[in-house]
Amino acid sequence: MKACILVVGLTLFATQGFADTYTYDITGPTATGYITTSCDSCVLNASDVTAWNLAGFSSTVPGSTVLVTGNGFVATPTGIFFNFNPAAPTFNDALFSELPNPTPIFGSTNSVEYANLTTGLSYGPSGEVSVCNTFSCNGTLVASNVDLGPLVRSVAAAPEIDPTTSGSALTLLLGTLAVLRGRRRATAI
Repeated sequence: MKACILVVGLTLFATQGFADTYTYDITGPTATGYITTSCDSCVLNASDVTAWNLAGFSSTVPGSTVLVTGNGFVATPTGIFFNFNPAAPTFNDALFSELPNPTPIFGSTNSVEYANLTTGLSYGPSGEVSVCNTFSCNGTLVASNVDLGPLVRSVAAAPEIDPTTSGSALTLLLGTLAVLRGRRRATAI
């Protein structure tokens, strides 16, 4: 009986799901490195970015932040894109910073930012990729939907345990303990 309970418990934990992550090599403009996301067919928001390293700045620094505004930052099965020239007058921004609480558009220290800057102005939309360190910001003007880099690999990284699985595992564990504590050795009369 104990062996059966153990086999069922191990099978339950062995069948847990895994969350896929997708790593894109960023080849430009201005900043190179990688961005890892939790999806490969979506409009990205900050919670979709699971890791990044751009222009020497990294998400491994404690307090690092990603801010995304608008719907111009998109992941596809072939690449990751930023739309510097949206059809509608909207503001698109993606800011990757090693510091907590960075300020978009104002050159946050230790950051890489993709932004369309002139949305809604009469001379047409354009944008900029800026890399800012402690002393200065360097930028490249861009005026199109830019492929920042290709999808290079898909990795099954983090196990996911859904509430049903964890509830079943807890029930199984408590049941096993109850069975083991409830059995007493037979005493000779």
